[in-house]
Amino acid sequence: CATHDQTTGLRGSEVNAIAQDQQGTLWFGTNRGLSTWNGTSWTTYTTEDGLSNNGIACVTIDHAGNVWVCYDWRGYGVSMYDGSVWTSYTATDGLADDDVNDIAVDAEGDIWVGTYGSGVSEFDGTTWSTYSDEDYNWISDIFLDSQGNLWFSSYSNGVTVFDGIHWTTYTADDGLLADYTNTIAEDAAGNIWIGHGRLENGGLTKFDGSTWTVYDVQDGVASNEVYAIAMDLDGRYWFGTNAGVTEYIPDGIVESIPAGT
Repeated sequence: CATHDQTTGLRGSEVNAIAQDQQGTLWFGTNRGLSTWNGTSWTTYTTEDGLSNNGIACVTIDHAGNVWVCYDWRGYGVSMYDGSVWTSYTATDGLADDDVNDIAVDAEGDIWVGTYGSGVSEFDGTTWSTYSDEDYNWISDIFLDSQGNLWFSSYSNGVTVFDGIHWTTYTADDGLLADYTNTIAEDAAGNIWIGHGRLENGGLTKFDGSTWTVYDVQDGVASNEVYAIAMDLDGRYWFGTNAGVTEYIPDGIVESIPAGT
């Protein structure tokens, strides 16, 4: 295991986002700028290079290889790097809001930006279009599932799925554990997993397309505040919480790894 930090070339000590481009280069969004690692050397981008702010919250690579970032500090919109020039987009350019929480790319290559209070914006490479509704205004995460549907988790009203034509919102009234949702992922069987927690009772919800199943600390989850979900190549599920990581094997084995161990 090797550790990289500011002494070895990483721009900031706090890493908020990681993405890998088509060439295998890793992009790290930090609290002091954006750093790339090509396996040999580090390259750094800051406001001096064209970023709107040095606090990076998310990094996404689109189908053309462009790098998109959103900012940890609110009010800076999003920025895109085409390999030579940084271009920033704000509400003045058509973005729904300058306060952005996440960026995703759909199956057609369009860019989707989730804002903090003003819905979601879609960019087709030329024009911004905005979708706003009380159900999906406060976006915490955007996820593209294996069927091409876009899922939006919300700080205020559950999750909303867009199939390209229709918007469908699911809340606690439909079976979600709670309406405050942080993150979304999909397992190999096509089940959608949703992480909850912070302002109300939390934990996990699994949706198989018809049935909702909920899990919390009583089922072995490390904490009811779930902020990250990932599935590894060995079929294990990993849930990042504010009290460590929970490893879940679909046959029912749950192991939580507390923070600091």
